Amino acid sequence: MARITIHDRLVAALQHRGEAIIADARSTRYTVLTRTRRETGEQVGFYFVGRAGALRAGRTVAESRPVGADFRAKLLGATAS
Repeated sequence: MARITIHDRLVAALQHRGEAIIADARSTRYTVLTRTRRETGEQVGFYFVGRAGALRAGRTVAESRPVGADFRAKLLGATAS
């Protein structure tokens, strides 16, 4: 039985928060998901999830920055069973 990777857990947690995978993203290095502002629902950028579990946020891959460790831990904790 295959183990669930950190990448899969992060993607599942972001999808649970209402973010959607961008199927036609130009990046082959990252899985790209939308990033919406919770209060207004407007799209403010993207989340980029690397194969090894790196989580970045920004408008583009080049402009993206790593998210805080507390937010990443919160997402991973939300999917722990």
